[in-house]
Amino acid sequence: FINSDEGSGERYAIHDAPMIKGMSGGPVIANDGSIVGINVGFFSTTLHDVSFHPGVKGAERISIFIPYSIIQREWGLMQA
Repeated sequence: FINSDEGSGERYAIHDAPMIKGMSGGPVIANDGSIVGINVGFFSTTLHDVSFHPGVKGAERISIFIPYSIIQREWGLMQA
């Protein structure tokens, strides 16, 4: 899930690849081999209630990442 609506205020996306502690900062790789973002963490339904988002209803665990488009935009702002 990537919310492409810039007005949404959401600056994250989720994926279903398993993550463990220590994987934050690693790349998120798409099926075609392209890098689509950087892992920042995960939520487990055994630890948190993630039912607030319709895209994760029934999920036992979700992994969270920052999309490359957001990273690229923020990096550009820092370069100015």
